[in-house]
Amino acid sequence: MLKALTIAGKDGLTIGNLSQAAGYKSREASIKVFKKIGLLIAEYLELDLPEAGSAQNDGAAQVLAFSHIESDDEPATWIMHQELRDAVRSVL
Repeated sequence: MLKALTIAGKDGLTIGNLSQAAGYKSREASIKVFKKIGLLIAEYLELDLPEAGSAQNDGAAQVLAFSHIESDDEPATWIMHQELRDAVRSVL
């Protein structure tokens, strides 16, 4: 999942594309894992996260990436933070 977002770069991925790239059969499963990864990183960095909101406004998810909505009829695109992309690239 992190590798897929890193490779996507500044273009990012929709949750559907991210699910497919990471091999998850459902969007819900990939969202759950996405948030869990963000939570693990936040715990490691001892960050205080805001209360969970929608998928686009979840503190744990936003540790990894920010969501960008081009238009109302398009799904949100998640773009990994540059610093995290650089860190993941350094271990690939």
